[in-house]
Amino acid sequence: LSSQWSINNQGYLGGTVDADMDVDDAWNYATGAGIKVAVIDEGVDLSHPDLTPNLLSGFDATGNGSNGAPNESNNDAHGTACAGIIAAVANNTNGIAGVAYNAKIIPIRIAYSVGPNSTSWVSNDNWIANGIDWAWQNGADVLSNSYGGGSYSSTIERAINNAVNFGREDLNGN
Repeated sequence: LSSQWSINNQGYLGGTVDADMDVDDAWNYATGAGIKVAVIDEGVDLSHPDLTPNLLSGFDATGNGSNGAPNESNNDAHGTACAGIIAAVANNTNGIAGVAYNAKIIPIRIAYSVGPNSTSWVSNDNWIANGIDWAWQNGADVLSNSYGGGSYSSTIERAINNAVNFGREDLNGN
């Protein structure tokens, strides 16, 4: 945690003390317990020791049956890094602590990279929309979408609107 300057900046590597998100202060109120976050990305390492206690069953919208895991030979670890920032287990002397370290991750693969350390991904609007639909239909409270590129898509817009309108109920039961 002392190296996670965004959570609690203690001047690590010359950083400004307390120039951070004050996540450690927020942990006095909530740590993500009871929240399910769908990481809609190129997959999440299902055997990562800092994530496995917080992983739920996932989905592979690319049709490769990976249960939300990345392509092992072309994995750039983007989805795994995103999942770790969200819900890496805290206080386990391994890796980092996620900002919501008691939240559960639902890994959803909507793309794959074309080679190690590649910035080129293979995806399409239907895979993305299917991943979003699967997420809200399977109990995700939050959808984390950290992919980019492409232009406007009515297919993706429909999926997002469905997630907003039919997904998790708000605190008032709506």
